[in-house]
Amino acid sequence: MAQLTRAEMIEILGRNESVIYNGKVIKSVGDLPSEAELAKGDKTKEAAATQSLQEQKKEIERQLALLSESKDAEPKNQSRSRANTEEAKPKEELKA
Repeated sequence: MAQLTRAEMIEILGRNESVIYNGKVIKSVGDLPSEAELAKGDKTKEAAATQSLQEQKKEIERQLALLSESKDAEPKNQSRSRANTEEAKPKEELKA
C-alpha cells in the first residue's frame, strides 16, 4: 500500500475522515507526523522537507522581526497614552 503524503492526510482529515499511520488512527491534523518524519529515509523527500522548513524558518524570523520592531516602538506609544489618560483624569482636591 502506498504511503499518503501529509497534504493528502490533511485533505482526508478535512473531510472529517481519519487516516491510519503506523497502525495508529489519526483524527486530527495536530496528531499527524511532521513532513520531516514522513520524509525520513527518502533522500529526495528529505531535501524537499529541508527546503520547506528553511522557508518556514525565514518567514518566522521575518514575523519575529516585525514583532520586535513593534515592541521597540511600543513604550513611546504607551507613555503617550498614559499621559493622555492621566491628563483626562480630574485632579483630586485636598481635604482640609
